[in-house]
Amino acid sequence: MTQRYEITCILQKELANFSSIFGEVVESSPEKPAMTQESVHYFSKIVSGNPLIRPAWFFDVEQQGSGIVDINTHLVDLIMWTLFPEENLQPSDAEIIMARQWATELQPAQFKKVTGLDHYPDFLQKDIRKDSLLEVYSNGEIIFKLKDVYGKAYVSWDFEAEPGGQDTYYSIYRGTKSNIVLRSDETTDYKAELFVEPIGSYDPTEWSEKMKTVLESLQKDYPKVGFEASENGFRLDIPDVFRISHEAHFSLVTKKYLDFLKSGSVPQWEKGFMLTKYYITTEAYEKSQAELEAMK
Repeated sequence: MTQRYEITCILQKELANFSSIFGEVVESSPEKPAMTQESVHYFSKIVSGNPLIRPAWFFDVEQQGSGIVDINTHLVDLIMWTLFPEENLQPSDAEIIMARQWATELQPAQFKKVTGLDHYPDFLQKDIRKDSLLEVYSNGEIIFKLKDVYGKAYVSWDFEAEPGGQDTYYSIYRGTKSNIVLRSDETTDYKAELFVEPIGSYDPTEWSEKMKTVLESLQKDYPKVGFEASENGFRLDIPDVFRISHEAHFSLVTKKYLDFLKSGSVPQWEKGFMLTKYYITTEAYEKSQAELEAMK
């Protein structure tokens, strides 16, 4: 679960557990979840200055996996990890309210651009429409209830971003005093930024004192993390030393795994997390897959 090592996700979790600025989780509904994670990706992109070439099997959900159970595993984990830290969650605590998946359609020329192949391989023929479009079920949305709180995990893939565009990410935890919001999109120049947005009218001076007190209590672990006023509240000022690469996250996950292996045990809450998040994603897959089959 690499995003547990992303500094903006870490600080979002920290802030969502300070009642002085977050309050309590708001009353929520399927239409207005208390916690939302949205991730948007593109098949064709430039990586390290070169066009990314993907293997053909990446577009076969029977090999790569359906979108609703891929990245959504990370998004569901972040929701649990942030609002239910180290609680012994179980699958019985979760309920799937709505689940859907849909296809991204690729033209033959687009498939060639991103794979380098002139033709679709045989294992993709099952996903080819009569007009030669390849249907890739890479997109999925899950609305679920965890204990008494509603959450949403949403992932979508398109072929290519608009010029200058990149993958985007949006995460919000809605509290009675503020929303803790993480954005990585065109408004942040595709850099992950964390915001505290007070609910309703607020006194900037009073809230600045609250923010100062909260961040002072975090200085031991996250020195020099500060804040500044933003359009709807406050933006955290995070030193670059904490902004490690996504590749570095993988090494930290590996180290954590090896620590578990060496000790011979995994914390009980982590076991519960694994059972619960995979229950949510696999049940969502089954529910959405049944609806797809019914439509055919």
